[in-house]
Amino acid sequence: MPEGVGALGKHQGRARGQAQREHRHQRRVEAGREPHDRAPRDLFGELSTLSNDFRTMRAAHDVRIRHDRVRGDTTRVDANSETSGEQPLLPPRPVLPDMAAAHRRGPADAVEARWQSLRLAWQWRYVAHQIHKPGHPYPGIVPLLDAAAAQPRLRRLYPFTSHFALLFSSSTGYPWTVQAGTIEPLLNGRFRVHRRKPFTVIGEVGTAEEAVNLLLELLPTGTEPVITTAANEPI
Repeated sequence: MPEGVGALGKHQGRARGQAQREHRHQRRVEAGREPHDRAPRDLFGELSTLSNDFRTMRAAHDVRIRHDRVRGDTTRVDANSETSGEQPLLPPRPVLPDMAAAHRRGPADAVEARWQSLRLAWQWRYVAHQIHKPGHPYPGIVPLLDAAAAQPRLRRLYPFTSHFALLFSSSTGYPWTVQAGTIEPLLNGRFRVHRRKPFTVIGEVGTAEEAVNLLLELLPTGTEPVITTAANEPI
């Protein structure tokens, strides 16, 4: 094999290895941010994502991603490092409720802890966005959570988000039993409401309260849905 070809192959191999390590690290960071997301839990195991120690270490070591405009590289930077002094520091991450303990206490506690967790997490993301991109629009997920939480029929359901869309389940774990539909906060400040089955847009309104009222009309009348745990959840 010519020497130049062999050197090129070694360089490409090292580059692939570095890319794989970077990818694994990023997935671990994502798992720490969303400890109850089913995908990273399946990938890394529940002990590594749901333990108090893991969550504490992740919260204490804030990591940001900096893009090198010259080389196009992606570098992870400790938010409290002097090397990131040109970047504004983010506020401390909130201390989230212990979801594993809440699930063990039962569906009602799991629902309440989930509402608190979503509100704290999305509020932090909104503040971080305002620091990094002041003046740039951000979907109104925080006021949407507040408006939905003020409605008893929704407050008793288990909330979860997909991207920025807000959904409600009568099951506290995957697979979800989605009730009514979805509310999608838009970058223009408005809110779009979708019916779940059959999937269709039923309206777009200007405030979170109006969107919540539209969704309430999609909930079944009469007996409220029973809140259950998922089949594989400990009780």
